[in-house]
Amino acid sequence: MIKKSELIAELFHNFFEKKEFQEEGKLLNLHHCPVDKDFYETNTDWVATIKLPDLDETDLEVSLEHNLLEVKVNKISELKKEDLKTGLVSYCKEVTSFYKSIPLPETASERFVKNYKNGVLEVKIAKKVNI
Repeated sequence: MIKKSELIAELFHNFFEKKEFQEEGKLLNLHHCPVDKDFYETNTDWVATIKLPDLDETDLEVSLEHNLLEVKVNKISELKKEDLKTGLVSYCKEVTSFYKSIPLPETASERFVKNYKNGVLEVKIAKKVNI
């Protein structure tokens, strides 16, 4: 007789052996969500743009320390649905989280300006001024 723990371990192991979870011999990251981002240089700034649709500016947290730009999103949405016929009320809570860190070149200062408009976050990081 097979123990439950052995059966569960075998099922778990076999689950990821299926072809649809593999790509060129590597397991796919099922929770990977590609982010459309861009990072470029102007004469005075380094500029990072990241597409983050359907957010409020208050959902975004941008920080810059030790030449690392960090963008964090934590959004909690609650939906209340009420059926007037039956009197039943249901609640749904949706949590959206996102984290991205971008290493910056040595010429980047710790001064930055962020702007979020039409689902695109733009962060301009001033370059260090050589005196």
